[in-house]
Amino acid sequence: MNDYSFDLQRFADSNTQTTGTQSLSAEMKTYYGMELLENAKPALVHNQFAATKPLPVGGGKTVEWRKFGSFDKALTPLTEGVTPDGSGITVSYITKELSQYGDYTTVSDMLDLTAIDDVVLEITDRHGANMGLTLDTVTRNEIQQGTHVIYAPAIGSGGAKTEVQHRYDLDKSCTMTAELVARAATALKKMNAPTFAGKYVCIIHPSVAFDLRNDPDWVAAHQYAAATELFSGEIGELHGVRFVETTEAKIFRGDDLASDSRTLTASAAAVIEGEQTTAVTVRRYVPDMDYVVECGNRLWGCKYGIVDGRSVNAVYGSALGDFRNWNTFAGLSTDSYAADRGSDGVFTGAAAYLGTVLFFKEHSMERLYISAAGAHQITSLQCPGVKQGSSRSLAVADGVLYFHGSGGVYAFDGSMPQLVSAAFGQERYDNAVGSAVEGQYWLSAQRNGESHLLVYDTARKLWHRQDSLRVRQFAVSGGVLYGLTDQGVTAMTGGGPDDEPELDWYAETGELGLDTQEHKYLQRIELRLLPDSGAWVTTHVSYDEGRSWQYAGILRGGSRQLRAGLMTVRPVRCPQLRLRLTGRGGCRIYSISAVYEKGSDLP
Repeated sequence: MNDYSFDLQRFADSNTQTTGTQSLSAEMKTYYGMELLENAKPALVHNQFAATKPLPVGGGKTVEWRKFGSFDKALTPLTEGVTPDGSGITVSYITKELSQYGDYTTVSDMLDLTAIDDVVLEITDRHGANMGLTLDTVTRNEIQQGTHVIYAPAIGSGGAKTEVQHRYDLDKSCTMTAELVARAATALKKMNAPTFAGKYVCIIHPSVAFDLRNDPDWVAAHQYAAATELFSGEIGELHGVRFVETTEAKIFRGDDLASDSRTLTASAAAVIEGEQTTAVTVRRYVPDMDYVVECGNRLWGCKYGIVDGRSVNAVYGSALGDFRNWNTFAGLSTDSYAADRGSDGVFTGAAAYLGTVLFFKEHSMERLYISAAGAHQITSLQCPGVKQGSSRSLAVADGVLYFHGSGGVYAFDGSMPQLVSAAFGQERYDNAVGSAVEGQYWLSAQRNGESHLLVYDTARKLWHRQDSLRVRQFAVSGGVLYGLTDQGVTAMTGGGPDDEPELDWYAETGELGLDTQEHKYLQRIELRLLPDSGAWVTTHVSYDEGRSWQYAGILRGGSRQLRAGLMTVRPVRCPQLRLRLTGRGGCRIYSISAVYEKGSDLP
């Protein structure tokens, strides 16, 4: 059998038209599939844990949340027949300025009429997805404002663990473990943190979830023993913590510079054009600032004056979570912050209060509202400010910020500063230092070169002068107020009964009887007092506007008194009088009663 080979191309027509023929290119069209490709979208999980409240129309732009304080344990037994002092209630609040987010895309009528796809519908769908992602990110960034952080330890050779104190010390050996989860849950329990149906929630990235799934104690969501309503994105549970997975979990990226220096020196570096063969030095610049405070996981500062030959009147903020970075402006919510101000005068103090940062001048205030989205807002307010030299007088007592200004001592609760030192009269002080403890505002200041230690009771709205001790700085530790003086550190409160001897004191009334009518005269004054054991109280009466005083009685404290003592003062018949109490040691005054009788019409 013979095989023959034929060249079939010899039978082909040389003029056969194909899809590649140049003259037929107009017939070759692109086929458009009517199904559009879907973009990959992340799972949005943060907002499901937020409590949302509608804002009524006309309700303003600021929202306020209030919280009543808790009472201390009542561990002191009651005494029969004696009414205890009782406890006051405190209310604190948090305010937040509303922020609006949005975006849009314009589409021409020509594009809408001629486009193959429904452009408007697709744009609407993409904007809806983008809005969900935006709000989820805003919520996530707000959660990240917290400052309680636990870092995974670094694992060295041989499995040795080294505690990590800073984010920039983390390396690839620092991974999420079951032990770390248990530590975090224990810390929350110790702070009495509320739970979600008895469990805490952890939002993690898939890369972190990979490290936990291999733990033998891991319980996947589909293996829960009891019927449990799952959160969106929930993948499992470990040590009483339910884990929710999303690619939108916060990722903290490392900086380009070394952690222990603002300067990085490279032996060589490439530039845009050509080559750089000599050493290149990169420096971080931290602005010169007068005052610096911490708020929202950032440092904030202010400066007024001449810097490098340039006039500066500005407010600065560091990058989120990085106090060394003050010049990052990449359009992100974690960027640094800088704003020039128009109010005149040097800055005299700064404080973080109610989630905002306050920068004071003597007659104005710069109030900075921090935004988790990075849209920080700052406003100028013409009001009494901190007096120059009294920057350390700022202190918060019972949720109210107190400070020393040019006109006296002011209280600021978020609206306008209110003067609370009208009792000083025309007295003016300088170089004030303040602190607060247990509902009292302590102020050490100078007047005419003399030192005065003043205390303001915020509940009773009363001032009293403690002594002439000059305090350079206050500090509170363990509920005890300490003062740094020229002689050393002194416990101002809570130091025990042996810290100082019994105190000598006196209290004096104004003119009594001037407001009586119908010829009434003062018959007697009844005082119900309870001096401490070993203490005593005397009374004196003046009929000549305080020029001379007459002794009227004494009351001594007993060792076992169950009822308050009664002291009666019977003055001579007179149109008016003053009463003075003088004592040594503690004494509680329950009441002072005046008994009047109607006299005759004769002059």
